[in-house]
Amino acid sequence: MQRTPKTQMMTTTIRKGDARNVSLRNRTVRSRMILKLAFALSVAITGVDGSLPAQTQEKSFVSLDRVIAEAKRRRPGRLLEVELERTGGQDIYEVEILGDNRVVYKLRFNAVTLEFLGEKEE
Repeated sequence: MQRTPKTQMMTTTIRKGDARNVSLRNRTVRSRMILKLAFALSVAITGVDGSLPAQTQEKSFVSLDRVIAEAKRRRPGRLLEVELERTGGQDIYEVEILGDNRVVYKLRFNAVTLEFLGEKEE
């Protein structure tokens, strides 16, 4: 009868300096992955040559400062978020403000003309 050899357990002892090297190596790998992702996103947004899409180049949007000032004038409170989105072929700023009454309001403005498009409570 043949005996199968026992599986040997391999143990590795990591010295203090080795653990530090592994930690640094992991951080370096993560940093490189983040940089690659950021580059891929920038190419996806701007294109390979770094230019913005044609529909964005033709328009000049109202500055964030003006949008925020107008939103706070209409609805005083704490600014939570500003989003620029394209809806129905129109560029729109959505501004979320936490009102003094602890209610969140979402105000919508045309991103090119600053025309007020309405608000709703969240």
